[in-house]
Amino acid sequence: MGWIRSFAALLPVLSLLSAASAAEPESPVLDVVKLKPADGSPAAPTPAAAKLTDADQEVLSALAVISDKSVDQASKNSAFGRIVGMDEQAIARLEAVLRDGNARFDQRWVSARALGKIGGKPAIKILRSVLETDKFSMIRLAAIEALKDLNDPGSFDDFVKCLTDDALVVRSAAADALGTLGDARAVDPLTKALDREDNFYKGRSLWVRRHIVAALGSIESRSSVKVLIKALDDVDPAVKGEAVSALERVTKVTFRVPASTEDERISKTLPKWKSWWQENKKDYL
Repeated sequence: MGWIRSFAALLPVLSLLSAASAAEPESPVLDVVKLKPADGSPAAPTPAAAKLTDADQEVLSALAVISDKSVDQASKNSAFGRIVGMDEQAIARLEAVLRDGNARFDQRWVSARALGKIGGKPAIKILRSVLETDKFSMIRLAAIEALKDLNDPGSFDDFVKCLTDDALVVRSAAADALGTLGDARAVDPLTKALDREDNFYKGRSLWVRRHIVAALGSIESRSSVKVLIKALDDVDPAVKGEAVSALERVTKVTFRVPASTEDERISKTLPKWKSWWQENKKDYL
């Protein structure tokens, strides 16, 4: 399940953020439930049962299963499916958990992702509000991922704004979301984000820039070709490689070169792309 992989991807990223760098991780989701809100506040107590509706109790029960490290992954997936299957009945409790800054991080994350699967105007409104106001970067990230699941074009401006978020992971997710939307209006803000000072650390290109280039490729707008050609000379090898993939996607042109590794293929392809640009740039400017 996509929500599982994306949650898992956070864990190595979190461990590297303090050094202003990160990797693209892979691991099972929800096995780590030690993460806490940014202020380190303890988990909030469960509301008194008398104040909960049957739907509230069902959502909280499923969230408890998902948080339990002793529960197998299949059972956690099943619990998530039960929440989503409740549809609009689950929204009120999911919102309450998501907005509770003292609640467990994993339960807040799952609440956001469940809202993204349930969808509809109420869920979208909640997710946009959380994205705009929550102080915990990982929850803003969860909101972006949920809105991306919904492929919500109305969130375009929110995603663009998040390209300047203080948190690297949020900026990266915003770029991915814009790529998913495929709106050509994103080419300009993505281009500006590519060389923003905060996307470098002590002169070193950060991994978010590769996501930005990938998003330009996903949009498949001819207006991005000039930017992608320039990226072929980037200081970051990962950006160069992503620029080649993006160019192939946008222009539908591929150069076949003999190569035993991807790095060798990229190296041999770069001069061909530059020659191609000299011959074809009039069609893209």
